[in-house]
Amino acid sequence: MLSSGCYKSIESKVRRLLSATSAQNPYKSPSGPKGWDRYISSEKITWREIFRSIRETCQENKLREFHFKFIHRIIVTRKELFRFKIKENSDCIYCGLY
Repeated sequence: MLSSGCYKSIESKVRRLLSATSAQNPYKSPSGPKGWDRYISSEKITWREIFRSIRETCQENKLREFHFKFIHRIIVTRKELFRFKIKENSDCIYCGLY
Protein backbone atom coordinates (compact mmCIF):
# COMPACT_ATOMS: atom_id res chain seq x y z
CA MET A 1 0.00 0.00 0.00
CA LEU A 2 1.26 3.47 -0.87
CA SER A 3 1.77 6.12 1.77
CA SER A 4 -0.29 9.34 1.76
CA GLY A 5 2.82 11.33 0.82
CA CYS A 6 3.22 9.20 -2.29
CA TYR A 7 -0.43 9.79 -3.27
CA LYS A 8 0.01 13.56 -2.90
CA SER A 9 3.13 13.45 -5.04
CA ILE A 10 1.37 11.48 -7.79
CA GLU A 11 -1.68 13.72 -7.59
CA SER A 12 0.36 16.91 -7.95
CA LYS A 13 2.24 15.47 -10.94
CA VAL A 14 -1.03 14.47 -12.64
CA ARG A 15 -2.49 17.95 -12.04
CA ARG A 16 0.59 19.62 -13.53
CA LEU A 17 0.52 17.31 -16.53
CA LEU A 18 -3.19 17.91 -17.15
CA SER A 19 -2.91 21.67 -16.82
CA ALA A 20 0.10 21.74 -19.16
CA THR A 21 -1.60 19.65 -21.84
CA SER A 22 -4.89 21.52 -21.67
CA ALA A 23 -3.09 24.84 -22.08
CA GLN A 24 -1.11 23.56 -25.08
CA ASN A 25 -3.97 21.74 -26.80
CA PRO A 26 -7.18 23.74 -26.64
CA TYR A 27 -10.31 21.99 -27.92
CA LYS A 28 -10.54 21.80 -31.69
CA SER A 29 -13.79 21.11 -33.46
CA PRO A 30 -13.95 17.90 -35.54
CA SER A 31 -12.75 18.31 -39.10
CA GLY A 32 -15.19 15.80 -40.61
CA PRO A 33 -18.21 18.13 -40.60
CA LYS A 34 -16.15 20.85 -42.27
CA GLY A 35 -15.52 18.50 -45.19
CA TRP A 36 -19.20 17.58 -45.46
CA ASP A 37 -20.20 21.25 -45.42
CA ARG A 38 -18.63 21.60 -48.85
CA TYR A 39 -21.15 19.14 -50.30
CA ILE A 40 -24.20 19.65 -48.10
CA SER A 41 -25.71 22.90 -46.93
CA SER A 42 -25.03 23.27 -43.21
CA GLU A 43 -28.48 24.79 -42.67
CA LYS A 44 -30.03 21.35 -43.12
CA ILE A 45 -27.71 19.61 -40.67
CA THR A 46 -27.23 19.97 -36.96
CA TRP A 47 -24.00 18.15 -36.23
CA ARG A 48 -24.79 17.77 -32.55
CA GLU A 49 -27.79 15.61 -33.46
CA ILE A 50 -25.74 13.56 -35.90
CA PHE A 51 -23.06 12.83 -33.32
CA ARG A 52 -25.76 11.88 -30.80
CA SER A 53 -27.39 9.60 -33.33
CA ILE A 54 -24.35 7.32 -33.30
CA ARG A 55 -25.30 6.12 -29.82
CA GLU A 56 -29.02 6.06 -30.46
CA THR A 57 -29.23 4.32 -33.83
CA CYS A 58 -26.36 1.85 -33.70
CA GLN A 59 -26.39 -0.87 -31.08
CA GLU A 60 -23.44 -2.87 -32.38
CA ASN A 61 -19.94 -1.53 -31.94
CA LYS A 62 -18.98 -2.29 -35.55
CA LEU A 63 -21.85 -0.11 -36.81
CA ARG A 64 -20.95 2.66 -34.39
CA GLU A 65 -17.36 2.53 -35.57
CA PHE A 66 -18.43 2.72 -39.22
CA HIS A 67 -20.83 5.60 -38.48
CA PHE A 68 -18.04 7.49 -36.66
CA LYS A 69 -15.57 6.92 -39.50
CA PHE A 70 -18.15 7.95 -42.09
CA ILE A 71 -18.96 11.20 -40.30
CA HIS A 72 -15.28 12.03 -39.90
CA ARG A 73 -14.56 11.13 -43.53
CA ILE A 74 -11.89 8.57 -42.67
CA ILE A 75 -13.24 5.54 -44.50
CA VAL A 76 -10.58 4.24 -46.84
CA THR A 77 -11.91 3.87 -50.37
CA ARG A 78 -10.30 2.62 -53.52
CA LYS A 79 -9.64 6.24 -54.47
CA GLU A 80 -7.41 6.69 -51.40
CA LEU A 81 -5.72 3.35 -51.94
CA PHE A 82 -4.84 4.44 -55.48
CA ARG A 83 -3.53 7.75 -54.20
CA PHE A 84 -1.24 5.88 -51.75
CA LYS A 85 -0.14 3.57 -54.59
CA ILE A 86 -1.63 0.47 -52.98
CA LYS A 87 -4.11 -0.19 -55.81
CA GLU A 88 -3.43 0.08 -59.54
CA ASN A 89 -6.56 2.09 -60.40
CA SER A 90 -9.16 4.15 -58.60
CA ASP A 91 -12.23 2.74 -60.34
CA CYS A 92 -15.11 1.62 -58.16
CA ILE A 93 -15.27 -2.17 -57.84
CA TYR A 94 -19.08 -2.09 -58.11
CA CYS A 95 -19.89 0.34 -60.91
CA GLY A 96 -16.47 0.83 -62.56
CA LEU A 97 -16.67 4.62 -62.33
CA TYR A 98 -14.22 6.94 -60.63
